[in-house]
Amino acid sequence: MKQAQFPMGTSTCLLVLLAAVSMTGASVARDVNSPNPIRRVVTMLQMMQDKVTKEGEKEQKLFDKYMCYCDKSHNVLTQSITVAEAKLPQLENSIKENQAEHDRLKGDIEQAKNDRRDAADSLAAAQALSDKELAKLNKDIDQYRSNIKALEKAIAALDKGRVDAFLQSSAVAQFRVLMSNLDMSPSNRDVISSFLSTDKSDDEYKPNPSEISGILQQMMDQMQEGLENSIAGEKDETEQAAAMTKSK
Repeated sequence: MKQAQFPMGTSTCLLVLLAAVSMTGASVARDVNSPNPIRRVVTMLQMMQDKVTKEGEKEQKLFDKYMCYCDKSHNVLTQSITVAEAKLPQLENSIKENQAEHDRLKGDIEQAKNDRRDAADSLAAAQALSDKELAKLNKDIDQYRSNIKALEKAIAALDKGRVDAFLQSSAVAQFRVLMSNLDMSPSNRDVISSFLSTDKSDDEYKPNPSEISGILQQMMDQMQEGLENSIAGEKDETEQAAAMTKSK
Protein backbone atom coordinates (compact mmCIF):
# COMPACT_ATOMS: atom_id res chain seq x y z
CA MET A 1 0.00 0.00 0.00
CA LYS A 2 1.41 3.45 -0.94
CA GLN A 3 2.16 5.90 1.89
CA ALA A 4 1.09 9.55 1.76
CA GLN A 5 4.07 12.03 1.63
CA PHE A 6 4.13 15.11 3.95
CA PRO A 7 4.75 18.45 2.28
CA MET A 8 8.38 19.76 2.37
CA GLY A 9 7.19 23.16 3.68
CA THR A 10 6.24 21.64 7.02
CA SER A 11 9.75 20.16 7.67
CA THR A 12 11.44 23.43 6.73
CA CYS A 13 9.22 25.32 9.15
CA LEU A 14 10.22 22.97 11.98
CA LEU A 15 13.95 23.45 11.28
CA VAL A 16 13.59 27.20 11.28
CA LEU A 17 11.79 27.12 14.61
CA LEU A 18 14.47 24.87 16.17
CA ALA A 19 17.25 27.23 15.01
CA ALA A 20 15.44 30.18 16.46
CA VAL A 21 15.05 28.40 19.76
CA SER A 22 18.78 27.51 19.96
CA MET A 23 19.84 31.08 19.18
CA THR A 24 17.66 32.60 21.86
CA GLY A 25 18.16 29.89 24.49
CA ALA A 26 21.08 31.58 26.26
CA SER A 27 19.40 34.91 26.62
CA VAL A 28 16.18 33.34 27.76
CA ALA A 29 17.99 31.21 30.40
CA ARG A 30 19.41 34.32 32.08
CA ASP A 31 16.00 35.45 33.16
CA VAL A 32 14.89 32.81 35.66
CA ASN A 33 11.79 34.69 36.63
CA SER A 34 10.31 34.80 33.05
CA PRO A 35 8.34 31.85 31.47
CA ASN A 36 10.43 29.13 29.78
CA PRO A 37 10.25 29.91 26.02
CA ILE A 38 11.81 26.57 25.03
CA ARG A 39 9.04 24.63 26.67
CA ARG A 40 6.50 26.76 24.93
CA VAL A 41 8.13 26.17 21.54
CA VAL A 42 8.47 22.44 22.16
CA THR A 43 4.82 22.24 23.17
CA MET A 44 3.84 24.17 20.04
CA LEU A 45 5.96 21.88 17.85
CA GLN A 46 4.43 18.80 19.40
CA MET A 47 0.97 20.14 18.74
CA MET A 48 1.92 20.92 15.12
CA GLN A 49 3.40 17.43 14.77
CA ASP A 50 0.22 15.83 16.10
CA LYS A 51 -1.89 17.90 13.71
CA VAL A 52 0.31 17.08 10.75
CA THR A 53 0.28 13.38 11.70
CA LYS A 54 -3.53 13.32 11.94
CA GLU A 55 -3.88 15.13 8.62
CA GLY A 56 -1.46 12.64 7.05
CA GLU A 57 -3.43 9.71 8.41
CA LYS A 58 -6.65 11.25 7.13
CA GLU A 59 -5.18 11.80 3.70
CA GLN A 60 -3.78 8.26 3.74
CA LYS A 61 -7.26 6.85 4.47
CA LEU A 62 -8.78 8.90 1.65
CA PHE A 63 -6.02 7.77 -0.68
CA ASP A 64 -6.49 4.11 0.28
CA LYS A 65 -10.25 4.42 -0.14
CA TYR A 66 -9.80 6.00 -3.57
CA MET A 67 -7.37 3.28 -4.66
CA CYS A 68 -9.78 0.56 -3.42
CA TYR A 69 -12.59 2.20 -5.42
CA CYS A 70 -10.39 2.31 -8.51
CA ASP A 71 -9.44 -1.35 -8.13
CA LYS A 72 -13.06 -2.42 -7.69
CA SER A 73 -14.22 -0.27 -10.61
CA HIS A 74 -11.49 -1.71 -12.78
CA ASN A 75 -12.52 -5.25 -11.88
CA VAL A 76 -16.19 -4.52 -12.50
CA LEU A 77 -15.47 -2.89 -15.86
CA THR A 78 -13.19 -5.74 -16.86
CA GLN A 79 -15.84 -8.29 -15.94
CA SER A 80 -18.52 -6.34 -17.81
CA ILE A 81 -16.34 -6.17 -20.91
CA THR A 82 -15.67 -9.91 -20.71
CA VAL A 83 -19.39 -10.69 -20.39
CA ALA A 84 -20.25 -8.32 -23.25
CA GLU A 85 -17.61 -9.88 -25.48
CA ALA A 86 -18.98 -13.36 -24.66
CA LYS A 87 -22.53 -12.24 -25.53
CA LEU A 88 -21.51 -10.54 -28.76
CA PRO A 89 -21.66 -13.70 -30.96
CA GLN A 90 -25.04 -14.56 -29.46
CA LEU A 91 -26.32 -11.08 -30.21
CA GLU A 92 -25.06 -11.30 -33.78
CA ASN A 93 -26.82 -14.64 -34.25
CA SER A 94 -29.97 -13.23 -32.67
CA ILE A 95 -29.87 -10.26 -35.05
CA LYS A 96 -29.50 -12.60 -38.03
CA GLU A 97 -32.38 -14.77 -36.82
CA ASN A 98 -34.59 -11.73 -36.24
CA GLN A 99 -33.76 -10.43 -39.70
CA ALA A 100 -34.62 -13.79 -41.23
CA GLU A 101 -37.90 -13.87 -39.29
CA HIS A 102 -38.65 -10.33 -40.43
CA ASP A 103 -38.05 -11.30 -44.05
CA ARG A 104 -40.24 -14.39 -43.67
CA LEU A 105 -43.09 -12.42 -42.09
CA LYS A 106 -42.78 -9.79 -44.79
CA GLY A 107 -43.11 -12.51 -47.42
CA ASP A 108 -46.11 -13.98 -45.59
CA ILE A 109 -47.78 -10.58 -45.56
CA GLU A 110 -47.23 -10.12 -49.28
CA GLN A 111 -48.57 -13.62 -49.93
CA ALA A 112 -51.60 -12.89 -47.74
CA LYS A 113 -52.25 -9.70 -49.72
CA ASN A 114 -52.06 -11.62 -52.99
CA ASP A 115 -54.34 -14.35 -51.62
CA ARG A 116 -56.82 -11.75 -50.43
CA ARG A 117 -56.74 -10.06 -53.83
CA ASP A 118 -57.29 -13.39 -55.59
CA ALA A 119 -60.09 -14.26 -53.18
CA ALA A 120 -61.74 -10.90 -53.83
CA ASP A 121 -61.54 -11.48 -57.59
CA SER A 122 -62.95 -14.99 -57.23
CA LEU A 123 -65.71 -13.69 -54.99
CA ALA A 124 -66.60 -10.99 -57.50
CA ALA A 125 -66.71 -13.54 -60.32
CA ALA A 126 -68.84 -15.89 -58.21
CA GLN A 127 -71.12 -13.01 -57.29
CA ALA A 128 -71.58 -12.08 -60.94
CA LEU A 129 -72.26 -15.71 -61.86
CA SER A 130 -74.71 -16.03 -58.99
CA ASP A 131 -76.52 -12.86 -60.04
CA LYS A 132 -76.73 -14.16 -63.61
CA GLU A 133 -78.03 -17.54 -62.47
CA LEU A 134 -80.49 -15.89 -60.13
CA ALA A 135 -81.82 -13.69 -62.94
CA LYS A 136 -82.24 -16.76 -65.15
CA LEU A 137 -84.10 -18.62 -62.42
CA ASN A 138 -86.42 -15.67 -61.83
CA LYS A 139 -87.11 -15.51 -65.56
CA ASP A 140 -87.83 -19.25 -65.63
CA ILE A 141 -90.17 -18.90 -62.66
CA ASP A 142 -92.11 -16.12 -64.38
CA GLN A 143 -92.26 -18.21 -67.58
CA TYR A 144 -93.46 -21.31 -65.73
CA ARG A 145 -96.17 -19.36 -63.97
CA SER A 146 -97.33 -17.76 -67.20
CA ASN A 147 -97.43 -21.13 -68.99
CA ILE A 148 -99.26 -22.83 -66.12
CA LYS A 149 -101.83 -20.06 -66.14
CA ALA A 150 -102.37 -20.51 -69.89
CA LEU A 151 -102.73 -24.28 -69.47
CA GLU A 152 -105.20 -23.84 -66.63
CA LYS A 153 -107.36 -21.63 -68.85
CA ALA A 154 -107.22 -24.15 -71.71
CA ILE A 155 -108.06 -27.11 -69.45
CA ALA A 156 -110.91 -25.23 -67.83
CA ALA A 157 -112.37 -24.33 -71.24
CA LEU A 158 -112.09 -27.93 -72.45
CA ASP A 159 -113.63 -29.32 -69.28
CA LYS A 160 -116.59 -26.93 -69.65
CA GLY A 161 -117.07 -27.81 -73.35
CA ARG A 162 -116.12 -24.35 -74.55
CA VAL A 163 -113.72 -25.58 -77.23
CA ASP A 164 -114.87 -23.23 -79.97
CA ALA A 165 -114.79 -20.23 -77.66
CA PHE A 166 -111.23 -21.13 -76.60
CA LEU A 167 -110.04 -21.63 -80.17
CA GLN A 168 -111.39 -18.22 -81.12
CA SER A 169 -109.86 -16.45 -78.12
CA SER A 170 -106.61 -14.47 -78.02
CA ALA A 171 -105.14 -17.12 -75.71
CA VAL A 172 -104.65 -19.46 -78.66
CA ALA A 173 -101.72 -17.42 -79.96
CA GLN A 174 -99.96 -17.67 -76.61
CA PHE A 175 -100.84 -21.35 -76.48
CA ARG A 176 -99.27 -21.94 -79.89
CA VAL A 177 -96.03 -20.32 -78.76
CA LEU A 178 -96.12 -22.42 -75.62
CA MET A 179 -96.53 -25.64 -77.61
CA SER A 180 -93.60 -24.77 -79.87
CA ASN A 181 -91.30 -24.24 -76.87
CA LEU A 182 -92.33 -27.25 -74.83
CA ASP A 183 -90.47 -30.57 -74.86
CA MET A 184 -93.14 -33.14 -75.72
CA SER A 185 -93.52 -36.37 -77.67
CA PRO A 186 -94.17 -36.11 -81.44
CA SER A 187 -97.53 -37.88 -81.09
CA ASN A 188 -98.77 -35.46 -78.45
CA ARG A 189 -97.49 -32.54 -80.48
CA ASP A 190 -99.42 -33.78 -83.53
CA VAL A 191 -102.60 -34.16 -81.46
CA ILE A 192 -102.28 -30.61 -80.04
CA SER A 193 -101.45 -29.17 -83.46
CA SER A 194 -104.49 -30.86 -84.94
CA PHE A 195 -106.64 -29.52 -82.12
CA LEU A 196 -105.41 -25.96 -82.64
CA SER A 197 -105.68 -26.11 -86.44
CA THR A 198 -108.51 -24.04 -87.91
CA ASP A 199 -108.22 -25.62 -91.38
CA LYS A 200 -110.01 -28.93 -90.78
CA SER A 201 -112.63 -30.50 -93.04
CA ASP A 202 -115.72 -32.16 -91.64
CA ASP A 203 -114.42 -35.67 -92.23
CA GLU A 204 -110.91 -34.95 -90.85
CA TYR A 205 -109.93 -36.44 -87.50
CA LYS A 206 -110.75 -34.21 -84.59
CA PRO A 207 -109.09 -34.97 -81.23
CA ASN A 208 -111.40 -35.60 -78.32
CA PRO A 209 -111.42 -32.64 -75.88
CA SER A 210 -110.90 -35.02 -72.97
CA GLU A 211 -107.82 -36.41 -74.72
CA ILE A 212 -106.47 -32.88 -75.19
CA SER A 213 -107.30 -32.02 -71.59
CA GLY A 214 -105.37 -35.08 -70.38
CA ILE A 215 -102.31 -34.13 -72.41
CA LEU A 216 -102.45 -30.55 -71.17
CA GLN A 217 -102.87 -31.71 -67.57
CA GLN A 218 -99.79 -33.89 -67.92
CA MET A 219 -97.85 -30.95 -69.34
CA MET A 220 -99.02 -28.68 -66.52
CA ASP A 221 -97.88 -31.21 -63.91
CA GLN A 222 -94.43 -31.22 -65.49
CA MET A 223 -94.36 -27.43 -65.51
CA GLN A 224 -95.47 -27.32 -61.90
CA GLU A 225 -92.56 -29.57 -60.99
CA GLY A 226 -90.21 -27.35 -62.98
CA LEU A 227 -91.60 -24.30 -61.17
CA GLU A 228 -90.96 -25.85 -57.78
CA ASN A 229 -87.40 -26.77 -58.75
CA SER A 230 -86.75 -23.25 -60.01
CA ILE A 231 -88.14 -21.73 -56.80
CA ALA A 232 -85.87 -24.01 -54.72
CA GLY A 233 -82.89 -23.08 -56.91
CA GLU A 234 -83.73 -19.39 -56.56
CA LYS A 235 -83.79 -19.76 -52.78
CA ASP A 236 -80.39 -21.49 -52.76
CA GLU A 237 -78.86 -18.83 -55.01
CA THR A 238 -80.27 -16.06 -52.82
CA GLU A 239 -78.77 -17.65 -49.69
CA GLN A 240 -75.41 -18.12 -51.40
CA ALA A 241 -75.43 -14.52 -52.61
CA ALA A 242 -76.19 -13.33 -49.07
CA ALA A 243 -73.34 -15.46 -47.68
CA MET A 244 -70.89 -14.08 -50.25
CA THR A 245 -71.95 -10.52 -49.48
CA LYS A 246 -71.47 -11.15 -45.77
CA SER A 247 -67.97 -12.60 -46.30
CA LYS A 248 -66.69 -9.47 -48.06
